[in-house]
Amino acid sequence: MVEAMKQQQASPEAHDEGYFASFTDMLVGIIFIFIILLMIFANNYQSATESVTKMSQALDKAREEARDQRRDEERDKARDAARDEARDKARDTARDAARDAAHDSALTAMLKQQEAHAEAKASAEVNAPNTQHSVPKANDIADMERLRAMQQNMFNDSRRKVLLSIQQLLRTQGYAATVDAGQGTLVIPENTLFSRDQGAVNDMGKKALDSLAHGLGKYLPCISPTADSNRLMECHTLGFPPNDGLDVIYIDDYPDTGRSGEDKLLLEVQHIVSIFNALKTADPYLDQGLKNKFGAPILNVKVNQERRTAANQQQNYAPVKNSVVLRFAMRQPTPQDIMRLRNSSPDNQPE
Repeated sequence: MVEAMKQQQASPEAHDEGYFASFTDMLVGIIFIFIILLMIFANNYQSATESVTKMSQALDKAREEARDQRRDEERDKARDAARDEARDKARDTARDAARDAAHDSALTAMLKQQEAHAEAKASAEVNAPNTQHSVPKANDIADMERLRAMQQNMFNDSRRKVLLSIQQLLRTQGYAATVDAGQGTLVIPENTLFSRDQGAVNDMGKKALDSLAHGLGKYLPCISPTADSNRLMECHTLGFPPNDGLDVIYIDDYPDTGRSGEDKLLLEVQHIVSIFNALKTADPYLDQGLKNKFGAPILNVKVNQERRTAANQQQNYAPVKNSVVLRFAMRQPTPQDIMRLRNSSPDNQPE
């Protein structure tokens, strides 16, 4: 009896211990599951990190390859540009040399012809002293050079009148412009056409270049070959007969900028090309119909630092910074020009 009561009293404790053991096992199982989930998360995180690292490395490699390819393309473009410039320079030099050689050859032949004609005249006078003969005054090299200088002065004087007329036209429309008649230049302040360090023409510059294109189209046919007689209507107001002495107009730019080296040269090229495009847009005749005596375009946009430096040193020209310069270059007189001048001048007619 007593043992039965003891067993009944011990039964609840045993029941409690069994319940506690079950709760402990449950907690251990939850912790174990949490550890497993944490390991899975860590493994996924490591895999994602490796994947991102590989993608980043692949992206860096692709970016580096693209940079190398772009650098190679820029180097190839620079090499091609240098080769093209050298080829253009060689072609221009050969063309100028050929033209000068042809000019000198023709002039020499004409001088020899004049000398032979003078000797024949002198011989005829010796053999027939009682007969009067007319001897041309321009019968030696000195007279030919004098006529050549006279024709060059006529070309330069017509250029001066054209430049002053264009300057007056620009000033009447409110745009500043300066003329150096001796150098044959028309100078326009750069800030009239461009904002600082900007390659495109601004709004005021477009209007100024429209006025400049109007002046060029109006007066340049008076000093260059043209088949359009309507473009010669204004020439009589300049006080000289139309001629074809204009050879080329160089567009130069001397920007006032903080840039240097290639950046400065790039800005100059942008300015020159922008001016050329604006002029030919305003008056397409300046690009399509305006040619010199040798059939080459009058407007020239080629940037040649050696040509510019040599021209400035030869003419003792100090360009003004922050300025756009149009340099009007007249050609050398040809033997035909000299013969025409000799035949038309009263001082060179036979007495």
